[in-house]
Amino acid sequence: MSALATPYGSEFKGCTNLESVTFGASLSKIPANMFEGCTKLVGVNVPDSVVTIGPSAFANCTSL
Repeated sequence: MSALATPYGSEFKGCTNLESVTFGASLSKIPANMFEGCTKLVGVNVPDSVVTIGPSAFANCTSL
């Protein structure tokens, strides 16, 4: 998968087969609801550049 340079919101909301996420070093914000309902998501690597994680960005990610 190619890098998502500027995430806007719920691009991955409800992706129930998504298991892990690695962000690029230039990411500064994880928008609200971005991964909501990704029930198989078990790993997230958040770089030090992230200063904001929006509300419910990882809501209902029951495997985290």
